[in-house]
Amino acid sequence: MKSKYIKQGIIFTIDMMFLPLIITLLSNNWEPITNFNDGLQRFITYIAIYEFLAFLINKNQLDARKDSLLTYITILKESLLFIENPNFIALKDGILDKISELNNKSYYFIHEDVLKAINLIKLGLYNDNLINNKVFLEAELINAEHNYEFEGLSWNNTLLLKFFK
Repeated sequence: MKSKYIKQGIIFTIDMMFLPLIITLLSNNWEPITNFNDGLQRFITYIAIYEFLAFLINKNQLDARKDSLLTYITILKESLLFIENPNFIALKDGILDKISELNNKSYYFIHEDVLKAINLIKLGLYNDNLINNKVFLEAELINAEHNYEFEGLSWNNTLLLKFFK
């Protein structure tokens, strides 16, 4: 267990210190560093720029994934509600309309794996065999909610640690 923390610490240090240091040393080629204060100021500036870019990239990726999972969770809950109330046809039609809209619009942040799972619910609604799959939908809901929470715990501030973790 300690080796995992040591590995994360090393990756974090490389990500936060050595990459900005390398960029600082490379920047010496186009504008020489005149003294220690100039080098330190440039190093801190590159850390800040790197942190900002890493946060933006990670935040957008994680938010897109969470948006996708939230849509899936909503459709799962609506499907379970329909199973409890099978005479409420307007709910079924609303779910199918929402799924069709997700398939037709390219501007939604729906990941392919989530879209495939949503389309399986659509098939179940069309074939009226969704009622037989209540336990499956409840298990999927638990899994989707777990994945949604897990995405919220992902690393926002480093690029390397996110990929190597």
